[in-house]
Amino acid sequence: MTDTPNNTTKQSKKTSIAPCFIPLSLNSQSGNEHVLYYNANASLDDIFECAMARLQAVTNLLENLYEFDKAENSGVYAISAVSALLLNDAMTLLQEFHPVANRLKKSE
Repeated sequence: MTDTPNNTTKQSKKTSIAPCFIPLSLNSQSGNEHVLYYNANASLDDIFECAMARLQAVTNLLENLYEFDKAENSGVYAISAVSALLLNDAMTLLQEFHPVANRLKKSE
C-alpha cells in the first residue's frame, strides 16, 4: 500500500503465520451462514485495534443520538441495528483475547 496526499493508509504487518479465518458470531452475519471472518493469526495489537475502532464507532454514534431531541422510528431502528452489529463484531474480536489473557496469567 502506498500513501497518497489525500489518503493515508497503514501498511499491514506481514507475518510468517498463515491466516486462520474464524467466522464472526451469527449475530454479525445477519443470517444463518458465515460470511464475515477475521484472521485469528493477526497480531493481537491489530485485533485489539479493530475491536476498539468498532467500540469507538458505536460510542460516537450513541453520543450523537443523545444530542437529538426527537428521532424518527426508522432512524432509531437503523442506529440500533448498526450498533448491534458493531458491538457484536467487537465482542467477537475481544473474546479472542480471553485464552491469551489466561495463558499470560499462568506464565506469571
